[in-house]
Amino acid sequence: MKKTNRRKQKNPRAAEKAGMTIHLDEDCVRVLKMLKLRLDLEAGEFSPVFSLPALARHAIRKWCDHVAAPLPRPWENQTDSEV
Repeated sequence: MKKTNRRKQKNPRAAEKAGMTIHLDEDCVRVLKMLKLRLDLEAGEFSPVFSLPALARHAIRKWCDHVAAPLPRPWENQTDSEV
């Protein structure tokens, strides 16, 4: 059997997760709890129930989608006569 030069990882499952840990302040946690309470009260009988971590991930993902709009690339829109 041929030996490979792969670096050993401390946690083999760490390679499966590509992410980061975010620490939220008290105000952010309080607002998330209020949002969760409002969603739970307004939700219908068959609505999914969010945990606080899932709600935080969803809120961060939506914020990133909103803020990270594609940047304009004017050089891609140039015709040959403009170059």
